[in-house]
Amino acid sequence: MFQENVPLSTYSNIKIGGPARYFKLCTTVAEVEAALKEAAANKWQVKILGGATNLLISYEGVSSAVIKVDLKGIELLKNNQVRVGAG
Repeated sequence: MFQENVPLSTYSNIKIGGPARYFKLCTTVAEVEAALKEAAANKWQVKILGGATNLLISYEGVSSAVIKVDLKGIELLKNNQVRVGAG
């Protein structure tokens, strides 16, 4: 479930930015998938937020839904491949 009017300054590396109309912090792939489905069902435009280290967010905020991706972990796969979290 999305929260409403969440200040994005909390998630910005330089601590500036207005609120997101709708906001969801996702820590698993399943949460990201569910958030995308919810946003699509509501016909919301979606913006994905990663670490926000190179991002300036307007003090006016964002009128769309914002999904903050905060996936952790490293997984070793077959054939010398690695899967790592994002955000």
